[in-house]
Amino acid sequence: MAKAYSAAGRATSTLHAIAILQFHQAKALKELHEGGPDPGVMQELCLMTDLALRLTKVTAWAFGQAMSTMVIQERHLVLNLVEMRDTDKVHFLDAPSSQAILFDDMSRTLPSSSRWSRSRDFSWSPGDNLIAFWVSEDKDIPARVMLMQFPSRLEIRVCNLFNVVDCKLHWQRQGDYLFVKVDRTPRGIQVVVTNFEIFRMREKQVLVDVVEMKESIIAFAWETNGNKFAVLHGESPRINASFYHIKSNSKIELIKMFDKQQANSIFWSPLGQFMVLAGLRRMNGALAFVDTSDCTIMNIAEHYMASDVELDPTGRYVVTYVSWWSHKVDNAYWLWTFQGHLLQKNSKDRFCQLLWRPCPPTLLSPEQIKVIKKNLKKYSKIFEQKDRLSLSKASKELVDKCRLMMEEYRQYRGSDTQMYNQQRDLSLQLRGGVDTDELDSNVEDWEEETIEFFISEDIIPVGDL
Repeated sequence: MAKAYSAAGRATSTLHAIAILQFHQAKALKELHEGGPDPGVMQELCLMTDLALRLTKVTAWAFGQAMSTMVIQERHLVLNLVEMRDTDKVHFLDAPSSQAILFDDMSRTLPSSSRWSRSRDFSWSPGDNLIAFWVSEDKDIPARVMLMQFPSRLEIRVCNLFNVVDCKLHWQRQGDYLFVKVDRTPRGIQVVVTNFEIFRMREKQVLVDVVEMKESIIAFAWETNGNKFAVLHGESPRINASFYHIKSNSKIELIKMFDKQQANSIFWSPLGQFMVLAGLRRMNGALAFVDTSDCTIMNIAEHYMASDVELDPTGRYVVTYVSWWSHKVDNAYWLWTFQGHLLQKNSKDRFCQLLWRPCPPTLLSPEQIKVIKKNLKKYSKIFEQKDRLSLSKASKELVDKCRLMMEEYRQYRGSDTQMYNQQRDLSLQLRGGVDTDELDSNVEDWEEETIEFFISEDIIPVGDL
């Protein structure tokens, strides 16, 4: 922005100088007209004309710099709004800008204008140089979902769709799969029908699987690291949670379906496998902690009026909180384990948001991670042995402490016993020879009493004898 202001100021200054030179030119031309040719005036006129031309050039350059700076800012704004990887943005950010073709490279990578004008939504692949977009229907031309390679504009897959109302595009984190939620109204039916078009990006010719849903879709989410996805469908209070697994044999398997769930949001662990089904805001903060390896609900809990859920980058802890932005009272955040055990509650007035600090990337290479996972049992035995040693060390310290306390007690008891034996004869003399420390020392003075209590009376008829 500073460069644009500087260039604009430079252009204004040169325009002012040009105006002064033009005034002197007009004055010199008047003198020539009235007094005849004068070599000195002609030389001065040529000098002013040369300066005017130079200033005009500087003005044009300054305006070009200002325009280029404005265009670069516009380019930054456009790239921030589109879903594109940072590595792909570098190509456009580093491209030279000129007044002739400022967005020429970007415009060449997009579809043709006629097709792009009917496009309704697009999404960049997080793993490859691909863009996915869908085009609405136009008279007899059906709607289409298209996959285009970047920047060659090669169409690698086109899927035709009919009677489409809307489409939503969801990429898997690694870009291995593209999930397209298609809402359509079949002819003669006024009800909206939903089905899923799942593109297998790593297969030859990009195979497409279709999953039909007979109920309305509330939420959808891919497993962060894996090939599972979860869907919330149905109508309250009969909301169902379905879990699907995409297998390598071109089949999509329904693993499990939980019915009557109080949930409207899905939150996967950053490491996959574990997830939280949450009923936020109007569903009063119902929480279900699920292990998708065997599709079991580990715990069911509730954080009343919870508005948001955040999982830490390691996937070990979960935070639920009531934000002041959505609810003006009971603002607090609760900390849970991924199994659903509540660790602590923290209340804060006007509490708005909580975000976990991101973990830095691992220093291990993918090959080293594979070796660790392969030999995890061997490493587990080593760690368990170290745990037992530390536990035995703690136990030894506890035993030594108890032994020391017992020794101190024995010394104290021995000194008191010795003092008692020394004072025993004097104690008997003071009590007239009666040893009051023994129970049977004065049996003659005992009195025995027998007390009877009436507990109950039962009458049992035996009949006529």
